Amino acid sequence: MLEIYCDRSEEPTLVTLDQFASFEGSLIVEDVNRLDSRREGKGVWLEALLREVGINPAEYQTVTMCSEEVGFEVWLPLKSVLKDGVIIFERQGKRLTTEQGGPLRLIIPETVTCGQNDVKTGQLDNCANVKHLKRMTLQSEIANTVLT
Repeated sequence: MLEIYCDRSEEPTLVTLDQFASFEGSLIVEDVNRLDSRREGKGVWLEALLREVGINPAEYQTVTMCSEEVGFEVWLPLKSVLKDGVIIFERQGKRLTTEQGGPLRLIIPETVTCGQNDVKTGQLDNCANVKHLKRMTLQSEIANTVLT
């Protein structure tokens, strides 16, 4: 299950694995390998997912992606991942296993080696990809502490 928290809402939006499997049409990326040759599986576009569950991405500036792995989270400008981010939930017709980074895995195609990102151009590195995705927190304002 994915928990989506927003600073404009008191209760999280919960998206179950069954809901991911039920999405179709323009929400779905049937083969993420076409976007990133290093990855396999079926996923949902991040922007489409947010809209499908009633969240307007235009109201938010940043997102924190949190893994089930204790202490792993990544803070990102939402505009950097909104159009290209994909949450993989299935591989070869079956749910992602823990060994495959599941049950949910965020990938952002066209990332560079960890630590080689360019903040000025907005290019993200591989560390922005999150295995075992559990929680997403959307913020409408950028905290001053993040910018310093």
